[in-house]
Amino acid sequence: MPTKLGKPLGELPTRQFQPALVQRLVDRIASDGTPAKANHLLRYLRRLFRWGINRGYCDTNPARGVEAARERRRRRLPELETVAALTEFARERGQRRRGEAGACAPYLWIVMELAYICRLRGIEVVTLTDAHHTPAGVHTNRRKGSRDSVIRWYPRLRHAWDAATRHRDALWRARALPVPQDAAARPLIVAADGAALQKSSLDSAWQRFIRLAIAERVIRPEQRFGLHDLKRRGITDTAGTRHDKLEASGHRSAAMMDVYDLSVPLVPWPGYDATAP
Repeated sequence: MPTKLGKPLGELPTRQFQPALVQRLVDRIASDGTPAKANHLLRYLRRLFRWGINRGYCDTNPARGVEAARERRRRRLPELETVAALTEFARERGQRRRGEAGACAPYLWIVMELAYICRLRGIEVVTLTDAHHTPAGVHTNRRKGSRDSVIRWYPRLRHAWDAATRHRDALWRARALPVPQDAAARPLIVAADGAALQKSSLDSAWQRFIRLAIAERVIRPEQRFGLHDLKRRGITDTAGTRHDKLEASGHRSAAMMDVYDLSVPLVPWPGYDATAP
């Protein structure tokens, strides 16, 4: 991140870090619409400077006392029609050449499908490799202590996975890149240069795509949602009991279902007799 001194923030000596500088940094990131990211950074800076004080690299902790950004605790659940329209729009615009007006990243519709079907976070989608392909289905690689599961193959999942491998293999052939022998070293989602897609690149591509979709009137501004909301949509749409949804999501705590499962249970009336004809 550039500074007024003409050098990146990471090159500043620690003595030049002041609470006002850290506050501006937090406020700037929060103003981009990512207050949670700003607060993550603030917590990491506090730990970093505490580590530096304990080891003699600095004398003060400029991140102490800095105000955290106010996070919007939104639990968005996109409508299925909105998800379908955006997925088709991403599929169509992903076929345009890179740099062409109205084009988007060719992998976006695949990421959307995998995030919804497998109930995955964005980082979990971009870190899938050929090693997660099993005869039974896709073996997930969940974070934050969630339990892995195998999502059974069915036509929609198979179509998305095969499209990802075809796009990757074609890109590798066009660039004459070597193919790793180890399945775990072959990323499923790749960037334009053939390397594994980074989460930050996915986030940037998604924001550009959403702005394009709004400009093209595919969705309205109030219908916009994040990639993470596709996981919530997938968990909510999972058929079965609360336990079935918990197994599908990989969460270890039933309390997390209040965050991700926004379905409304269908319950009988008082005095309902299930044995009655």
